[in-house]
Amino acid sequence: MVDYVYIFLITSISSSLGALLGIGGGILMVPLFVLFLGLEIQKAVAISLFTIIGMSMLVSSKHIKSGALNLPLGFTLELSTALGAIVGSFVALSLNHRVLSLLFSVFLLFVVYLMLKGRGGEGKASGGGRYSYFDEKLNRKIFYDIENLHFAYPISFVAGVSSGMFGIGGGVLKVPILAKVCKLPMKVATATSSFMIGITASASAYVYFRHGNLNPFFAFVSLIGALVGSKVGIYFHARMRNEDLKKIFAFVLLLIALDMFLRSI
Repeated sequence: MVDYVYIFLITSISSSLGALLGIGGGILMVPLFVLFLGLEIQKAVAISLFTIIGMSMLVSSKHIKSGALNLPLGFTLELSTALGAIVGSFVALSLNHRVLSLLFSVFLLFVVYLMLKGRGGEGKASGGGRYSYFDEKLNRKIFYDIENLHFAYPISFVAGVSSGMFGIGGGVLKVPILAKVCKLPMKVATATSSFMIGITASASAYVYFRHGNLNPFFAFVSLIGALVGSKVGIYFHARMRNEDLKKIFAFVLLLIALDMFLRSI
């Protein structure tokens, strides 16, 4: 019974931050499942991926209404991401869980560096951009363009590999890709990433399921917790500044990276 309570609390908190930052929540779920439930990282990844699928559907429906979700861009990049997720799943199943944890921590530190290096695209308050969304915090319409799309394809494949290996939906790398490479406002980057991670997670979750790594009872409780947490994250997402989102994103990843590194050595 205690395990189910832990799962609900972990997924609620993780999904709230995941919906807020567009990273799917798996970045928190996986290490916390390992820490509090003693699960092997492959089994924790399987539950995380299953949960991310349901959470992505809920979050994306809300972001479509606000206009922050760029569907054409999400579909364009998702093909290479999903392919990478399948590759990453098979790689993870062949690795020792301590090695996988160490790789995870190093990967997160790299992502923190990407997010804190300079500024991403913040968009313009008036015309000049092909795309736009309404920012509730600023109470105005923000216009923006998509840049460097050709660089985003190979990086999206790497994001997919990271999703399959670490059960994170790839959002920790997709958000920096969209914000830093494609120069999107942070809110658009996180909203579009939230949509993409559901498709990416579906591609790799099937591989884990076929290899017997998914506990269906844990997954069900995790999904309920994710639905509750997602609504909280969506609420705060609309009411925060782009720069605030970026700082919270980097801080959360840094804490998790340090935790995963210490437990892998």
